[in-house]
Amino acid sequence: MRLCAARSASVVDDGERRLTVEVEVKPGVPGGYGPVGWVASMTPHAGVFQVAFLRLDRSGVNRSGHGHGHAEVTRPGIYCAQSQWRATARHRVYFEVQELGERLVPEVLGADIEGREPTTLRALESRFGVSADMADAAEQVLADELEQGRVRVSVAGLDLTVTGLAPVMLRGSPKQVRWARGIRAREVEGFFSRLLVKLGPVLLQSPGRVPEASEGLAGFATVLSGEVLAQEKDASWWINRRPHPPSDAGLELRAVVGAATPARVAALGLNVSPCVELSLAGMDPG
Repeated sequence: MRLCAARSASVVDDGERRLTVEVEVKPGVPGGYGPVGWVASMTPHAGVFQVAFLRLDRSGVNRSGHGHGHAEVTRPGIYCAQSQWRATARHRVYFEVQELGERLVPEVLGADIEGREPTTLRALESRFGVSADMADAAEQVLADELEQGRVRVSVAGLDLTVTGLAPVMLRGSPKQVRWARGIRAREVEGFFSRLLVKLGPVLLQSPGRVPEASEGLAGFATVLSGEVLAQEKDASWWINRRPHPPSDAGLELRAVVGAATPARVAALGLNVSPCVELSLAGMDPG
């Protein structure tokens, strides 16, 4: 089966047992909206949706970061696919996958346009007893990923995945924590986006310098993780530094981290340092 989330959330029976989900992929806006094109599972647990990204095959994405991505769904459950068709608004398609015989069959539950009332998401929250005042779904995806030590950014013709970050669990009132989790995730995404914007033109002209750039990014990731993410546990610290306007995401965090010199990185003495995978968009890392 194949579900195309790029246009009208259509389902095509291609005779295959597996379910493939297709999304439109576009690069993000530095410091603003993140990249378009992802598929994630949504598992209801303890009053919230636990969100996990599925691996996206980006072989259909060109160097500018545009194209089509495909994710393979291998088990029943609730899923969300974010996509965008040409100049239309970004949207999220929610679908439920069931196992019928030996096949995985999707049922489209609805689609929400970003910036409008998320009626489909609200219906799912009601169905599974999830709090309706949870943070925006897109920020929840980013926040869940970050708390697993991972962030992914695609901008300026580059794809970056950082793993091994060590963000501390935030403390504060439930409302503060929900708010700060989203702010922190957007700030970290904006931080790396700003670094990639500067690297993009250089690496597109000189791809052989990707390993050198990866080493530099690893230094920034280490300082960010050791000096900020692992230390700043108060939700209010992040709330007080939220960007105004949103397009400034990552600007203050970039100033806080400053220069990631080898001596500064070594002085942190981390037992496990973050790992960086950097590649030109549409190409495998390394």
